[in-house]
Amino acid sequence: MPPSSESFDPSQVPPFPVISVEITTTEPARLVVEGVDVQAPAGVDLHDAAVAEAARRIAERGLPAARVAASSDGRRWSLVVTADGQRHDIGGPTPTTQARAKRRRSWILLAAAAGVVALAVGIAAVIVTSRGASEAAQQPPAPAGPSVPPPAELPIPIPEEMWSPQASWAVPVSSQQRPDGPRAVLTDTAIVVADDQGGITGFDAVTGVIAWRSPLPPGAQIQQGPVRTSIDGQPSIAVATSDTIHWWPLTGAPQPVGSVPVVAGEKVKLEAGSSPLVTIENGDATLAKVIQGGQLVPRTVPAGATVARADEAAVTAVARDGRLWTLNTDAPTAPKPTAKLKFGKRDAGGGEVVLGATQNALLLPGPESGQAQLYSLDGKPIGEPADTSASQPWVTHTSVPYAVQGSTVTDDTKGKTRGLNVGWIAKRFILPGYVWGESTPDPKKGILRPAITLNPGLEGPRTDFQGWPEPPVTYSPLHGFFIAEAVDGTTMLYAAPVVEQ
Repeated sequence: MPPSSESFDPSQVPPFPVISVEITTTEPARLVVEGVDVQAPAGVDLHDAAVAEAARRIAERGLPAARVAASSDGRRWSLVVTADGQRHDIGGPTPTTQARAKRRRSWILLAAAAGVVALAVGIAAVIVTSRGASEAAQQPPAPAGPSVPPPAELPIPIPEEMWSPQASWAVPVSSQQRPDGPRAVLTDTAIVVADDQGGITGFDAVTGVIAWRSPLPPGAQIQQGPVRTSIDGQPSIAVATSDTIHWWPLTGAPQPVGSVPVVAGEKVKLEAGSSPLVTIENGDATLAKVIQGGQLVPRTVPAGATVARADEAAVTAVARDGRLWTLNTDAPTAPKPTAKLKFGKRDAGGGEVVLGATQNALLLPGPESGQAQLYSLDGKPIGEPADTSASQPWVTHTSVPYAVQGSTVTDDTKGKTRGLNVGWIAKRFILPGYVWGESTPDPKKGILRPAITLNPGLEGPRTDFQGWPEPPVTYSPLHGFFIAEAVDGTTMLYAAPVVEQ
């Protein structure tokens, strides 16, 4: 049932699904909804027809309302449409050419009517009208709306079977080279990145218009982040400088809502899905710190254990002999182990103890040598062990629930591990539905090939890319977001539109 117009709040409509609409008003006029051409009824404005078609699709799906990303003759805006055809503009609308023309026609008609009235009532009315027009002309112009960034061609190769190299918009961002590489956070409405002014900025994920901006203290340089995390039970966006961890709510704020200092010798670890973690190592002894109540509080790590991740105020640590701890107090001595895991003998004697960690699980050595096993955070095995190559790096992506260590794929959402196709090793990155890599028996350098298709039913992607395409820093149903250096040397964030399948 459509929502009541009196109580309906468009901001409460979930961010997904998003219905895409493309309108071309110049001849030949065209209306495309979700990649399908729609024939507008005779005499009906294309914009009205687009809203009606979106409403029909929303009603067919049993939804009361949904978000719509629309473009018309190169202009873009976002709105919410209800199942009964109500339209609510949200987030950085920009007027279309047709809308401006309609306004101009309205002013012309009003001016003509005013002229007729003036002739009918005499010269005095003309004087009054002229005086009113003169006073109106002296009024200051209305403030300009937010600047909509222009489209641009991506300067790097990207997976073109998923995203178009012609970006819908591009904006300058921080050019600082960081060890963790470029980072971006996608919220319900914005994409947040380190900007070129020493702070972070949230851009409208559809239009690229600045939604909010927050500077950092003068001289501060972001070394990690931004990442999406959780602090004191609140979903947050966090960054780390050389001496401070700052965080904001997902909706953004002109200033950080919290900051904690980090002293020399302390290592900060910011990872998507994990809470901020600070460690201090002194020989075999490790002290971990997590944020609780807006402050860093200590967690004593047992001797010889490796810190795997932090979840709010709890730290998970694993020892080479398979002991696993959940550390959630500031007691000076560690508690008893939560679980005792069985690792293969060779793996227990050397190599990495923690192969990787996701939001819901740990990837650790398996019960036999050369295996990897997925475990829940309390140490319970998930699924079957899979073969792995411990010499290969851990490959993951902040927007994808899959992670790869060697030839083992971890599915965070389903809690499963599986091996890559025989003879394949993931050496580059993973994207929605695919793990990209190369075949070890006969590697073809410079040609990108999928190592595995994760989602059954998807058609295989192109395999003839010359050179390694770059992965997006994150993606939405409408865009893949890439950070790259433009021809003039400016570091830019590009919003590459999804290619309709």
